Amino acid sequence: MNLPSCWSCQYTYSYKQAYVCTFAKTKCPSCGEKQYQSKRSKLNFGLIFLMAFIPLFIVRTFTAISFPAYIGMMLLLFVVVSFLLPFCYRFTEEQKSYF
Repeated sequence: MNLPSCWSCQYTYSYKQAYVCTFAKTKCPSCGEKQYQSKRSKLNFGLIFLMAFIPLFIVRTFTAISFPAYIGMMLLLFVVVSFLLPFCYRFTEEQKSYF
């Protein structure tokens, strides 16, 4: 798992810079070019979300886990997934839709 790099100058983002990309549009700190998440990057985000949270809903449905424990597991899973997301980003020069 590698951190993303600029599509133009191949500058490799730090973890903190890549994490900020989750919440804001990004320009490369080195060359200033706009960075857009690639189509594959967006699909990877969706797959990670599904692989992380769908099993949690299945566990809740078929077990007698208490609601506070379920919420705690969801929060823990959300934190883990949000810390792994910057490693899944890839950038392109143009904005692309999901389809």
